[in-house]
Amino acid sequence: MLQHNASLREFLYQFSHSTLDDVGIVTKLVQDPLYIRRRQKERIQLAKAAQDPSLKKRRPNDDVLLSRISEIHLDNRLRLAAMREGSAIKLDIFPDYHLTENYLFELKQGQLRVNVQERGIDWTEYDALAKFDDLYGLFEVKLNSTMQKGRTKRVKKRGKYRTVDRMRESKFGTIRTKASGGGLNYCMSDVRIAYLFDPLKELFPGGKFAYVLITYPQMRRYGGIQKKFRKKGGLNTSFIMDRDDFQAEVLFLSRKYDL
Repeated sequence: MLQHNASLREFLYQFSHSTLDDVGIVTKLVQDPLYIRRRQKERIQLAKAAQDPSLKKRRPNDDVLLSRISEIHLDNRLRLAAMREGSAIKLDIFPDYHLTENYLFELKQGQLRVNVQERGIDWTEYDALAKFDDLYGLFEVKLNSTMQKGRTKRVKKRGKYRTVDRMRESKFGTIRTKASGGGLNYCMSDVRIAYLFDPLKELFPGGKFAYVLITYPQMRRYGGIQKKFRKKGGLNTSFIMDRDDFQAEVLFLSRKYDL
């Protein structure tokens, strides 16, 4: 069963009422290796399209920019809270490299990655992890998710579009692959929760855990699956602004700082 405490609830209240620190976010973003490579690749594609009219002009992937800025904002607020609260909030608890019985934990280019040790395949990637007193809090930012998503997607392979399965079997049941993203309702399911926390139970034996989903205010519901999620101890917290306002803010930052 998931849990929460006063320290975590206070942080979430402060987070939901915070504002974007433009300079702090942009400073981190332009030093992010994954972001830099992605933008370089996009600019090369745009340059080629400008020279060859037959090539399709691709606009920058704004969804990825939205996600990265929201994740950086969460990290900044966690670090600010840790400085203010002292030992009550601990960060950087994810190991640089650590093996447990079944999993490999690795901090790589700022990403908290988990692999299945025996097969070397990707298991999952955490947005943020922090300790609030004696409680380990796992955060997932879900701003690009819909409430639900389909089981398959169309991808172009060898010049043809093919349907690929977004699902994979695990010891917890059927789970969505990383490529699928997964809808918000799926992120609140028992299968998804077990899938995310099984590695953490090996990393922190006997630990108590909290699960926080951060979504746009308009995606929050008071019944159905979200109500069941809260009854299990899960926390669904509103992001600092709604979808339209955040997209407008990110567009402003993108143009101001040439992101």
